[in-house]
Amino acid sequence: MKRLRNGDFTLTLELPCDREYSFRYLVDANRWEKDWFADKHIPGESGVDNSVVVL
Repeated sequence: MKRLRNGDFTLTLELPCDREYSFRYLVDANRWEKDWFADKHIPGESGVDNSVVVL
């Protein structure tokens, strides 16, 4: 990821369509967070839901 001047981070990925991708954000090197604006959420192994983006 690249840090922007305003402190936000950005990352661009090219992913195949017609699939679902799950992810979480690692915050402060020890806390996992989901993306509240994801297409949907599924249970994660650590007790934190995984976010899912549908392409």
